[in-house]
Amino acid sequence: MSPLLKTFLSLSSAEMALRAGRFLFFLLLANTLESKVFGEYIYLISLFTLIFVISDFGFSKLITKELSKRSHYDVYSPLIFRLIFFITLTLITFIFLHQSTLLILVLGFMFFLDAIAEMLYSIYRAQGKFHYEAAIKRLLSLSYLLVTLMLYLKIEISLAVTLFIIIFFYLLILVPHHKNIPTSKISFKFLKHVHKESFILLSAAILTIAYLRIDIFMIEYFLDLTQLSTYAIASKIIELSMILPMVISSILLPQMVKSKKIKKTHILQHFTIGIIVASIFYLVAPYLTELLFPTYHQSTELIKILAIGLPFLMINNYIFTAFIAHDLSKFFLFTTAFMLLSNGFLNYLYIPTFGLQAAAYSTLFTEFVGALIALALLPKLHTARKG
Repeated sequence: MSPLLKTFLSLSSAEMALRAGRFLFFLLLANTLESKVFGEYIYLISLFTLIFVISDFGFSKLITKELSKRSHYDVYSPLIFRLIFFITLTLITFIFLHQSTLLILVLGFMFFLDAIAEMLYSIYRAQGKFHYEAAIKRLLSLSYLLVTLMLYLKIEISLAVTLFIIIFFYLLILVPHHKNIPTSKISFKFLKHVHKESFILLSAAILTIAYLRIDIFMIEYFLDLTQLSTYAIASKIIELSMILPMVISSILLPQMVKSKKIKKTHILQHFTIGIIVASIFYLVAPYLTELLFPTYHQSTELIKILAIGLPFLMINNYIFTAFIAHDLSKFFLFTTAFMLLSNGFLNYLYIPTFGLQAAAYSTLFTEFVGALIALALLPKLHTARKG
């Protein structure tokens, strides 16, 4: 078995385990909480996901890219700055959202620990230490399963969440990462040195997450929390298909930085993988919703619509990773900006009239147009390679 295939299988299995753990936790909440309460949870998760991305400031991908080029790079400064940004944004959220303050604090701390893990992943990927990332994710999936079991057995929720946080914290400490992280002093000069490129990556990341979440915010604004829960179920099931794009981009970014190879056959392969995955989700959607979410049967049609966009998402994922590797993040930014504006405009125009299906079709159309734009920008990549 080739090292690349071994890495892919190891990281894919770890990501599947983690997403399975999170999905079971989500499944339990969806079937035990009232629709409105569950909708509030979904809304806060979307909000903290945005905070998570903003606080990253583009540092994660920047660290992976730069450490792939050189053996020494300042990794402590971006880590400290990110944690400061995250805490600040969480406190602002806590001040302005007066409801569900306990839930805000719990989610804030969980995402805080996730931010630390994400920075460690960026280092491991650059160094080819994917087994460390896989180890954290496998152990983390077990902690999700344990907390889900505790909630299912009706153990006090505060105790279950506290246990989860403690487990997660110790997982980050116990994994032997400290010997593999380049040492450096914390310096404010780092921000001045990388502000331009990190700002582009940050902006692109914010636009991407805003694009992925704008339908959630629009549905909450135009419709109600019950319908938001229905759409969230469909989105969560489709998120399971994101395992392949996430793993592929994690492995490809450091390799693209080093090799500078972009092949059109790779794009075709990604498109084919997308078709296969989309077909699977399209066929199993009715069974998934009937088995796991019997009270949210309307999600079935939404899953089918969203699944059609997976082949185009695979194309975008590959080309966007190539943009970052070739110092062409501005094209990544341009494409995601267009996709956000397009999706937002279509949602604003059609959700009030056509409801949840309008949100799903808007996302599908935007993925298709985004793939066309990414393909149209491919010549820029070839020009960059020659330069």
